[in-house]
Amino acid sequence: MRSSICTFSALVLLGSHALAQSPAAGPPPGIKRVAGTVQSVSGDKLTVVSEKGETIEVVVPADARVGRTVDAPRAELAAAKLVNCNATGVSGQQLQATRCTIIPADTKMVNSGHFPVSPGTTRTVGNVTSVKGDPAKDLELTISYKDGEQRIAVPLSAKVGKGAPMELSQVKPGDEVVAASRMVDGKTSVLAMEVTQK
Repeated sequence: MRSSICTFSALVLLGSHALAQSPAAGPPPGIKRVAGTVQSVSGDKLTVVSEKGETIEVVVPADARVGRTVDAPRAELAAAKLVNCNATGVSGQQLQATRCTIIPADTKMVNSGHFPVSPGTTRTVGNVTSVKGDPAKDLELTISYKDGEQRIAVPLSAKVGKGAPMELSQVKPGDEVVAASRMVDGKTSVLAMEVTQK
């Protein structure tokens, strides 16, 4: 039986930087970030075409954490203690969230912070220290981390999600994956993987 810990939590615990930090910053020593689209599935092996067009074969052992993000009610976001929010706008001013993912409150954060993703887009991971507004309307979150905080508006158009476990057998070609991995016996072995299904 695979671990039921939600994959986002697993990636944060591992410090993979895969979700909690800009890819440009790089993963910690010994951990490799693998992200791309699943080309084929054969038992515990996945062939992934990376964001750079490279073909990578990874092994997903039985103890790897595999999960996906499912939709969550906005009321859960208003009650959340830890979140990961993608947003647009200028850092230091109120940002506009496009997606917020709830992180379980007992997660040990090792990669909290505010990171650029692409021009005009950022990712903020940290503690929710203030919530203003009504979940049925617009919300404003203040997310704090070691070196500062960000005010992020969460309009009704923003997607809200939370991690949920899944089985490797549910992963199909065409799915997008982000994984924390390491080299074991010359093979890329997955520690934790988040799957986005089309």
